[in-house]
Amino acid sequence: MAAFDRFLIKPKDADPGCLAKQAIADTLYRLEYSDETLFLKGIHHVQPEPIWGGTTDTAPRLRGTCALGLVRMNYPQVMVELGDLLADPEPEARIGAARAIAYSENDQGVPLLRLRVRIGDTSPVLSECLLALLQLAPSQSLPLVEDVLYARTAMALGAVDQAEAAALALSESRLNEAFPILRD
Repeated sequence: MAAFDRFLIKPKDADPGCLAKQAIADTLYRLEYSDETLFLKGIHHVQPEPIWGGTTDTAPRLRGTCALGLVRMNYPQVMVELGDLLADPEPEARIGAARAIAYSENDQGVPLLRLRVRIGDTSPVLSECLLALLQLAPSQSLPLVEDVLYARTAMALGAVDQAEAAALALSESRLNEAFPILRD
């Protein structure tokens, strides 16, 4: 915990790439560390670092790991934190949020995931959200996944990517009910 806090002071100099904080958070997650303070700091940490022509955030993976830590410890406000993380500007952080929601096995995550799917997203994020929905509420989510899969017929912008994300989520779900949808 003390090392994590030290790396939060001038983070781009103390921990370029956010690698040390990520390793600490991952280790504490695996050791079932149960103090939410570190995971709350990590889920909110943004670390802009200079790149040619601007900056890039190097902490989205850390935010996803800390989301898993909060789920594992049954943090009371975890769905609020995960809902906020689903709106993160970085796709990797949104993927981490979807995975954490699935890991929670909490039905309260279903509306959050459905909203993210309906709003739309990049193909990897959308696929992760659909897979999480199929894990949490398979029969309730199959019609939504089918809608996303067949949205390509509407020729909407990005519909092919969305259909691929839906097909990937259906195949990874390994649900028997998914196979007739995939055959069509």
